[in-house]
Order: sequence, then structure tokens, then C-alpha cells
Amino acid sequence: MTRTGQRWNTDESTRTLGDYARGVNVGNGERVLSVMIGAGLAAGGASRRSLGGLVLTAAGGLLAYRGLSGHCQIYQAFGIDSDAGPRRGNLGIKVDRSIQVNAPPARLYAFWRRFENLPRIMSNIESVRVISDTRSHWTGPGAGWLHGGVGRRHHQ
Repeated sequence: MTRTGQRWNTDESTRTLGDYARGVNVGNGERVLSVMIGAGLAAGGASRRSLGGLVLTAAGGLLAYRGLSGHCQIYQAFGIDSDAGPRRGNLGIKVDRSIQVNAPPARLYAFWRRFENLPRIMSNIESVRVISDTRSHWTGPGAGWLHGGVGRRHHQ
């Protein structure tokens, strides 16, 4: 398959980290603490309304950003990576291929909105049972979950 003239790599053994995963070098525990402490510093600094408060607010904002993004420039400079474990892709579902469907949008939308059809086109879904207009039960590998309806915009 091609994308803008480039060949997609579908070989699992040679894939590299995606843009997001490549930059993460802060572990989850540190990230949570960074956000909590950063938010506290920012709130405390903002309440002071002084130059020292401004410095605290800026430091808190930077610490919160470190936690939210998972990237620390200081860690990068020293080659530190406290995020244990392998990371691949952008930490979500990686799309390896695409298809072109020659059908009118209304027909595609009708197919997509019938949740029972989704296991036919999504390999990570085993079955979908519609309970009501706003609820359905989805089953995947090792788990089942209920889905509540969301706002619908026809043909979009």
C-alpha cells in the first residue's frame, strides 16, 4: 500500500516508535505527581499576585506540561528514560492499511450505524448486541463492555 508515494511498512519486527511514543521519557507515576504538584504550584503562585508568584506559576505550568506530555527536556539531555516498558506506535490502534469504498455516503453511514456490522470490519471486536436505541453490548478479546449512545449527525 502507498501513502503519498511512500511505502508503508507492515513488518512488525521493523516498526519504530510513533511520533508521540518516541518523545515519552517520564514514567506514569512521575507524570501524575508532576501534574498534581505543578497544578498546586501554579494555583498557589497565581494567588500571590507578585513576581515570586509569577515564577511559581511558571514553574508549576512547566511541571504540569511535563506530566501531561510525558517528556522532560532535562531527562533527554542526560539520556534518562524513567518510562519502563516497550512502546510502539502512538500508544493506540495502529492502522496498517486502508481501503477505498465506492458507495454513497448515506449507504456507508447506514452500514456504520448498525453496530452489529462492526465486527465484520474491526478485528478487535468479536460481537455487538444492540440493547436499545442508546445502549449496546460490545465483546472483544477477554472483555465485554456496555456502550451508551452518543449524539448523532447523519452522514458526517
